[in-house]
Amino acid sequence: MAALEIACCSHANGKAITRATKALSLLWKPDSKIFRQGVGDVHITYVAATACWSKERTLHDWPLYAQRLAKLLHAAHIARILDQHNVQRPDLHDRVLGAFQYRARLSDYRDLQIEPYWQAIYLQASTLTAEIFRRSVEAVQSIPDDLRPSNWTDLGTGMMKYLDERQANLMLWAATQFSPFLESWNGLTELDEENVDNLFEMLNGSDPAAWLDRMLKLQVSFEIPESRRCDYRNRVAEIVESLNGEQFIHAVEMNLHIAARWRDSGLSDDLINIVFRRFKDNDIDSKSSLTRQILLACACEDSEEKWLEKLRVITTSFARIYPERQRVDAYRDSLMIIAGMSEKLAQAVAPALSMASLIDNEVG
Repeated sequence: MAALEIACCSHANGKAITRATKALSLLWKPDSKIFRQGVGDVHITYVAATACWSKERTLHDWPLYAQRLAKLLHAAHIARILDQHNVQRPDLHDRVLGAFQYRARLSDYRDLQIEPYWQAIYLQASTLTAEIFRRSVEAVQSIPDDLRPSNWTDLGTGMMKYLDERQANLMLWAATQFSPFLESWNGLTELDEENVDNLFEMLNGSDPAAWLDRMLKLQVSFEIPESRRCDYRNRVAEIVESLNGEQFIHAVEMNLHIAARWRDSGLSDDLINIVFRRFKDNDIDSKSSLTRQILLACACEDSEEKWLEKLRVITTSFARIYPERQRVDAYRDSLMIIAGMSEKLAQAVAPALSMASLIDNEVG
């Protein structure tokens, strides 16, 4: 990537175009080793670093952008070591994700209160590929059209097809890890009136797959005007109530992300109350998703003080309605992970942990 950017900056030099072509033959070739193996390795090492460093509070006093940069550089370095030593990977990725992904996701959701745009959950092989493509396109655009070889168009078209097939093209419009910290960044692309009408047309339909597709687009890459957000909030509550299983979990978490970005406590409260009612009726679809959803529901608050207070209230409320010992243990384990991230978080979830212990003793 660096070689391409340097070549594009010095395109007046005849040899620079040749160097750029060589770089693009790797960067815009989906079946190259970079994409077959490299980005997958970066993904799993980023997850592992996030989980381990969160547990040890390695970078807890660093600014968030510096934490992200350090984890990304560390992940790339470890991925390079894996490649240099020809590490066998039959089930390496599955093992790493199985061991570290849950803690890593809780850590990432903790950070949403500070910066709610970037979606760490989508830092995967296909989306890393999209980020590489986006950066390379930006570099190529610095070269005048008449100096670009014709085969670059064919390479770019092939890469776009590859991203489309994996639905990773959505990331071309998403926030990067660092764009929200840039003064020049103007936020996500706001949909025009026609596309907003299309969004609501699909949401007012009856196809769950279409609902989730539009929610994902809004969660990751696009924005709607403030004047339509109340309509969106009302319709989403109806949709979530009608869903079950994985669809319910996805819809809740996507829209809690959106609520965090909008700082919309109304939308957040609507969703977590639906989760609460189902949990109270012992009709929750996934026990493992509950703590994630609680962290997401708190991220809508615009101050740390309000965020911690909301976390205290919600975690304690859920602790009060646990009827089974096994579920209490799982919930308490998740709260312990959150408590381990910082002293302030430990204080916020302390009442819930105490409540869970009391219930555990009564059941036991």
